[in-house]
Amino acid sequence: MTDKLEIWLPVKGFEDYYEVSNLGRFKSLERITIKSNGVAQTKKETIMKLGYYSNGYLQFSGLVNGERVTAIAHRVVAEHFIPNPTNLPIVNHKNGIKDDNRVENLEWCDKSYNALHFLYDFEKINKKSKVSISYTLEEAISIIEDSLKGLKNKELCAKYKLNKHTIYNLLKKKDKLQEIRKIKVEKFNNTKH
Repeated sequence: MTDKLEIWLPVKGFEDYYEVSNLGRFKSLERITIKSNGVAQTKKETIMKLGYYSNGYLQFSGLVNGERVTAIAHRVVAEHFIPNPTNLPIVNHKNGIKDDNRVENLEWCDKSYNALHFLYDFEKINKKSKVSISYTLEEAISIIEDSLKGLKNKELCAKYKLNKHTIYNLLKKKDKLQEIRKIKVEKFNNTKH
């Protein structure tokens, strides 16, 4: 982990049940619970194991009065430790690692900044990673546009000579790629004047 001092704060709305730390960890607090058979038991304080959403982000999930509560872990960390005076809507992972929820790795941002950060990470991965990405950013945007025009995945595979898994994984990123395209168009239009 890190030598940084871990600071714990009660999770807003669930102060008697859970705490979140500046290192991105969550803990369930000691409390008395009533089992389904009516017997009271003491639940000891424990560091929680977080699950993953299908998009790779960590999920905080717990029980409060028998009802499941879930939240995006990095958003909970940011809401508790990072001021957001301009009410920016998105929490960005500075290093691009989706499950690194330490405060120093998170920042509030808008959609445009988040999309540009994704572009930076995309190009960095494409140049330095041992994992080969078989398309350029421009091709990725074209694939997204063709998908929005109604081309099926099988047709996209044939047109771009990519396998179905590559197309599927790319289309999961389409919201960010569309935002990048919008930014590029805006920059192009601004340079024409």
